[in-house]
Amino acid sequence: MSMFRKLVEDLRAALVSGDQFAPAQKPSSYEEFLEMTVDRVYKALASSVETNLSGLYSKDKEFLDANYKRWKEGFDRLQLFRHYCIEAGQAFQEEFLKYPQFVTDPLLGVLMRLHAHACRIAGEIIALMINGYADGALSRWRTLHEIVITCLLLKTHGRPAAEDYIRYGLVQSVNGMKGYQGTAQAMGREPYSMDELEEATRLQEKILNQCGNDLLSRNGWARKYVGSSKLENLQKAVGLEKWRNDYAIASRDIHPDYREMRTLYAMSEAKQDVLLCGQSNSGMVEPAHYTAIALSQITVTFILTYTDDEKCPIDHTGSAIYAKLLDCLVVEIGDTFLTLDRKSL
Repeated sequence: MSMFRKLVEDLRAALVSGDQFAPAQKPSSYEEFLEMTVDRVYKALASSVETNLSGLYSKDKEFLDANYKRWKEGFDRLQLFRHYCIEAGQAFQEEFLKYPQFVTDPLLGVLMRLHAHACRIAGEIIALMINGYADGALSRWRTLHEIVITCLLLKTHGRPAAEDYIRYGLVQSVNGMKGYQGTAQAMGREPYSMDELEEATRLQEKILNQCGNDLLSRNGWARKYVGSSKLENLQKAVGLEKWRNDYAIASRDIHPDYREMRTLYAMSEAKQDVLLCGQSNSGMVEPAHYTAIALSQITVTFILTYTDDEKCPIDHTGSAIYAKLLDCLVVEIGDTFLTLDRKSL
């Protein structure tokens, strides 16, 4: 029993007996008694933080060591893979920035930022897996998959789509400002000035007048090119509809619902039904392999931009080599995690 629970149990006992205070300190009501005893417990907890945490950190370290030992080969490969993707993006950036006409190119600019975003998310996914949260990792993969879809659509439809995507981002940013303004006072935050809001609103109205109100809806920038802004239709437009069910599974933990714990990847090796409220060293295959696949798709899409343009002066030789190597590494990562999953604990 932790100190926290023991103190609460002592509180409960005191509530029944009522003999924890000297006669002069006796509370006059239940509410006063509760305030006095909670204050006493709170002070006791505050003075024993290090003692309470030492045991928790010790148990946590035991789990982390065991989890890493089981999946070490896979985790190490995935960490290196993420690093290689970052290097591939950096090398391509250095190459296209040699040409002044590409310094402000909207398509390259958008894809470069999406690639950086994806590399950061991949790092978050790896951290979640190392710490024993396979289903949380899969939920973060959900965002990677959305970035894959966005990158493929942008590359297919080129600079005009990238420009619309930038305008869409500006429109959504102004919506975010308005949402912030509506809650700033209640949340004790500094609101925007009226001048700031009016300037942002004018910019938004200017963009909407030029491009239409589609940009107000989620993924609205894509409606012009796909005829829809629904994610499932965008997914289909880039040939990734086979991921529909896995995306739905990854989305379940984003929102509350009622389902059996056994459906969690983290419970895939459980011998009995339990309520999982912490870590598990099970279920790493899918989030790891899916992450490698998505990050590879995003990286390759970025570093091979404009390869279909015969007049493009960018040398894609290095990018082509990176792309081939990443494809091989994706397969290796999947095989490694699958092999480790089949080994006994």
